[in-house]
Amino acid sequence: MCNRYTITKSIEELSERFSIANEEFYRPRFNAAPSHLLPVITLNKPDQISFFHWGVTPEWSKNKSISKKLYTILASEIPKKPSFRKALVQHRCLVPIDGFYAWKKISKKGEVPYRFTFPNEDIYSIPALYEEYENDKEENVSTFTIILREANTILASFDKTMPALFKKEQEQIWLNTENNEEQLMLLLQNTNSEVLEHYSVSPEINNIDKDVPSLITPSTPADQFGNYSLFN
Repeated sequence: MCNRYTITKSIEELSERFSIANEEFYRPRFNAAPSHLLPVITLNKPDQISFFHWGVTPEWSKNKSISKKLYTILASEIPKKPSFRKALVQHRCLVPIDGFYAWKKISKKGEVPYRFTFPNEDIYSIPALYEEYENDKEENVSTFTIILREANTILASFDKTMPALFKKEQEQIWLNTENNEEQLMLLLQNTNSEVLEHYSVSPEINNIDKDVPSLITPSTPADQFGNYSLFN
């Protein structure tokens, strides 16, 4: 499961990496969480940044049973769900990231948060599917769902799944409007599972309203109760 990530790079770095125009409303995120309004690059606007809510809008995030089902989907489950199959063909997007968080269970109730990063502090992306609709207030709303894969060897001790990860060449295929469902599913089956770097961070990451640079600073392994762990 992936429910937090980071994109701490500057807009200039993102513009160069994804060949997109500068966006004055962009700001780095150190604790991107479900319901937050976050930067994405869509199939129909590949040369600019759009801002969509992750999974659900803030008002819907209070319904935990609904929101949990909407912010992630396992790649292998997409063909089984008609709405996601349709989105795979028509509503694909990329979520720029330079790291993501995972929690290691150290006791029955205690978990220690870790941040995973990429070689040379590179920028990757997570493939995602998006939806656009009109809410009860007749406002246009856009949300996205990130795609997961089975965890690699390192992540397996944290969770059963991890984000699917794209490099630049895979992103070009994902945003190519001529590719069909079969080609896209094959692409998702071959996402990167390389060795990632990771380190423990402060339990303050558990607060989705906190979004400050200190959250990505290495910290002594401790769970949400302040109990220190001997394992890193």
